[in-house]
Amino acid sequence: MKVVSLVSGGKDSCYNMVLCQQYGHEIVALANLLPVAGEADDIDSWMYQTVGHQLIGAYAACTGLPLYRRSITGASADQRLVYEDTKGDEVEDLYCLLAFVLQRHPDVTAVASGAIASDYQRTRVERVCARLGLVSLAYLWHQPQALLLRRMIETNIDAILVKIAAAGLMPRKHLGARLAALPAQLHELRRLYGSNVCGEGGEYESLTLDCPLFTHGRIVLDSWEAVLVSEDSLAPVALLHPTAFHVEPKPAGGSGNGSMDSSGTIIAVPDDWSPPRAALEQAGAADAAAAASAAAAEAQLSVQLSVAEGASYCSLTASVFPPPASAGLDVCSAEGTVAALAAALRALSGALPALGLDWQASLFVHLYVPSMAQFAAANAAYAAVLPAVNPPSRATVQLAACGGGGGGGAGPALVVDVLFARVPAGRRVLHVQSISQWAPSCIGPYSQATRHAGLALFAGQARCQGGGYGRRHDHSHTHQQRRTLLQWLPADPAGSSLPAACLMGCAWL
Repeated sequence: MKVVSLVSGGKDSCYNMVLCQQYGHEIVALANLLPVAGEADDIDSWMYQTVGHQLIGAYAACTGLPLYRRSITGASADQRLVYEDTKGDEVEDLYCLLAFVLQRHPDVTAVASGAIASDYQRTRVERVCARLGLVSLAYLWHQPQALLLRRMIETNIDAILVKIAAAGLMPRKHLGARLAALPAQLHELRRLYGSNVCGEGGEYESLTLDCPLFTHGRIVLDSWEAVLVSEDSLAPVALLHPTAFHVEPKPAGGSGNGSMDSSGTIIAVPDDWSPPRAALEQAGAADAAAAASAAAAEAQLSVQLSVAEGASYCSLTASVFPPPASAGLDVCSAEGTVAALAAALRALSGALPALGLDWQASLFVHLYVPSMAQFAAANAAYAAVLPAVNPPSRATVQLAACGGGGGGGAGPALVVDVLFARVPAGRRVLHVQSISQWAPSCIGPYSQATRHAGLALFAGQARCQGGGYGRRHDHSHTHQQRRTLLQWLPADPAGSSLPAACLMGCAWL
């Protein structure tokens, strides 16, 4: 995939770029958010690192890639874990920045970020990606920090500490220190104080001066000054403020091309820029027309509901039957699939109140579609009804035959089978919408795994080999993802690590 990489200057975003390249993706642009001119180096942001932002402009020259930059004009207005689009929030700055990049690079399909452990940051990046139709690439997500730190250093990520805020880190000794010289001390601080060796608890922030992506040059920090924010005797807070730096070209025949002449330009995104209103209105009109068309198509379908009730669980099945061929609705088309799925979900939603259930009690969905060619269209219709937060796991299977315009047989064209918990207390889900080395890459409006009362339900898993999301098959990732899923298996009452019951969705997607 063609990728735009979010860069803050920190080691994490730079190492994630390295991994993106290793997995066959092409980084075509960089994107950065910086403080409004005149603001402090370290602004009050829950999302973005801004210390060292003075050097980020040099990343264009060092990589030969265009760098898009926009000021952070918003604040942390919506501080809930699950973000809802909020005018004036700093997340909207990210949305406008990436929308601008997409306008210049319409072939971009993914966004890379260096998230390791912050659900707050990851879910916001995923939300912006969902709005723009992009895939989130977060290969560092939930990786062991000790392993990450070692691999960053082995990969020649040359970074320095530009902010310290933890017990055991001192301005005179550690500010400006190279990360490669600090592993032993960081591990000792972890032993003494439980701190995070990658700084995920805010212990420190880093600034990358060189990395394998810097093929044209490296940054040399000529001078800087320390800014003491807090004089706490145990854990002082201090920042590094750059005062002079330059880019040193890399020699020909080495890791660079020996020239600073590159396509690496800096593009300032105006603070007041937003996606053109005409485009938004056009998209809204198209959505309204599509909704009207889908409603008309839905009216041609018949839906049969069946319920299987038990003491602890309840299963609802909606079977959608195609209209006669003379109706002209092709259930295998995008329009037909959307109409059939909308009809099924509408029928299921209508039946829930009488059963004392709602979608938050759903555990697993088996979705049987006329054609997997309309998988994306089905997802859009599915996401319009199912909860965006903590949705159930799902497996999608194509029915044996797709007869086109219907009327070719007595069987249903589409089936939705949902398992609900009578008492949903204790229901937990694994729902990561970024491609990573940690969570299975079944990315969509469904969770990778759902766990409830001794039952573990796994979503159907996409096959990696063969270009799924443009990824190269890596057995180590498969094993890591299997370990992640196994962590979700509940113990039985006797304390065994084996689950009381387990259901795996039988589908590639």
